[in-house]
Amino acid sequence: MNVTIVTGASRGTHVVAVARSEEPLRCLRIKYGEERVVTVQGDLAEEETVKQIISTCIERFGRIDNIIANAGVLEPVEQISLANIPAWKKLFDINFFSIVSLVAQALPYVKQSKGNVILVSSGASTKAYYGWGAYGTSKAAINQFALQLASEETDVKCVAVAPGVVDTQMQEDIRDKFGKNMTPEGHKRFTDLKRNQELLDPIVPATIYANLAIKGINANINGKYLRYNDDALADTGYWPSLPGAKANPGAAAAADAYAEAYAEAEAIGHAAPGAYALAASEDDCASIFCHMYCGLMISAGSECPQNTTDNYSGPYEAGCLCGSDDTTFLSYYDSCMSCGWTLWKYYSGCLENALVECASENTVYTATEPTGTSRCSTTLSYSYTVDPNINYSTYV
Repeated sequence: MNVTIVTGASRGTHVVAVARSEEPLRCLRIKYGEERVVTVQGDLAEEETVKQIISTCIERFGRIDNIIANAGVLEPVEQISLANIPAWKKLFDINFFSIVSLVAQALPYVKQSKGNVILVSSGASTKAYYGWGAYGTSKAAINQFALQLASEETDVKCVAVAPGVVDTQMQEDIRDKFGKNMTPEGHKRFTDLKRNQELLDPIVPATIYANLAIKGINANINGKYLRYNDDALADTGYWPSLPGAKANPGAAAAADAYAEAYAEAEAIGHAAPGAYALAASEDDCASIFCHMYCGLMISAGSECPQNTTDNYSGPYEAGCLCGSDDTTFLSYYDSCMSCGWTLWKYYSGCLENALVECASENTVYTATEPTGTSRCSTTLSYSYTVDPNINYSTYV
C-alpha cells in the first residue's frame, strides 16, 4: 500500500487529498471511491489543518509514504517598490511555510517508509517575471528547501519540479486579473499561450509527480530543482521529456490508456510494466505516449500530410513513412532514437535476439512489434546507434 498526501488537490495508490474547497474534494471521492481517496478540507497555512492531515493518514492507513506539495498562490502581483508586506507574508505562509510545517510533522512517518517528498516549484523560481517578486522568491525558497531536506535526511528523498505553463486557474487569473501589474510584453506572452493552445494539459505534470511518488525519486535527482521536461526525468522514466510548448489534445487519452495498461501489468506481476503498457495500450494512444516519452511533440506529425494535431495516427502512415521518398520526418527522430522507445515502437528495435542498430542508407529494415502487429518497411537515410543497455522483455 502506498499512501500519498497531495496538497492543493482540487483535482487530481491511496491518496489523502487536501484543498480549501469542499466541492472538488467531493468530486474526487465520488470519482475514485472513499476507499482510495480520503479528503481533508482546510487551509494548509493553518496549523490545525496540518495536524488533521497527519492524524487522518495515520488513523486511516497507518502510514505516510509520500508528500506531493502542490498548494500555491500567485497574488500579490506588484512591484517590489510597492510591496504590501502583509500580503507577501500571507503568500509565504501558503507557498512555503505551510509546506515546511507539513513536511516536518510528517517526516517521522515518511522516514519509516523511506518515502518521497515532491515539491511543486516554478520556472519563476529562477527567472524574474515583472510583478511576481513574492511568488518567485517563495518558489526559490522551495528549491532550497528540497536541497536542504535531501542533505539532512538519508531515508527520505526530495525533489522540486516546475510543472511548465499549465492550463489552470492561475493562468486564467494571470490573463484576466493581473495584467495591469505586469509588463505588456509579459502579459501578452501568457495570453498568446492560451490563444495558440500552447498551455500544457495538467495531466502532463500531474503524471510526473505521481510517478515520482509511485516509483520513488532516483538518487541522481535527489535534492535537485528540475523543470518538467528535464532530460533527467525522461531518462529515469518518470514521464516524457517534452521539449516545450504545444500539448496535444490526445495526450490525456494516451495517458489514461497507458495508466490502465500499466496498472494491469503490475496486477499480473509483469517484469516490464512500462513496456507492457506501451504494447497493450490502444494503438494510437501508445503511439502518442511513445512520442511524448522520446521528447517529441505530436504536432510534428502534422508535417506528414495525413496527420493533424487533432487526428494523429503515427508517422508510419502510408505516404509519410511507408513507401515514401520524403525523409524529412527523420529530423524529428534524430534526438529521440537513442532512447529506444521510438525505435521499439516503429522499427521494433527492442527484440529478444538483440537491440539493433538501425539500417544504413538504402537498406530496408522490416520488423514486427511485440504485439505481433507488422509495421511497414522503410528506407532509412540516416544511421542510428541504440544504447545496448536499454532493457527489453518478452511481452505477453
